[in-house]
Amino acid sequence: MSKIWLEELPDWIDPIVWEQYQIHRKTIKKPMSDYGEYLCIIKLKKAKEQGHDPNELINTTIEKGWQGIVIPDKPAGQNELAKHRGQWLNPDHQMLKALEELKGGKNVKLN
Repeated sequence: MSKIWLEELPDWIDPIVWEQYQIHRKTIKKPMSDYGEYLCIIKLKKAKEQGHDPNELINTTIEKGWQGIVIPDKPAGQNELAKHRGQWLNPDHQMLKALEELKGGKNVKLN
């Protein structure tokens, strides 16, 4: 007896993108079972809840020639925030900023 794991694709996954992922998997000789597809969609749902675009993740997987879908470690948007926030915590960045100000004739205090 065969179990149907997924009756229809969620509306947040582009059917064309999903079809291309299925073709990609067959091309790399790693076709998915119905249950494998179900597990991928569960994984994509969790990624979507973290703010990632599931279709973009699928396309990246195809583009890179990967077998499975890779979900970034950090929630979407966190990298950009960390880049801006982390600069003032980075001693190298602080030193460069102070040197620029010193060269510009400003009185610079280093802690």
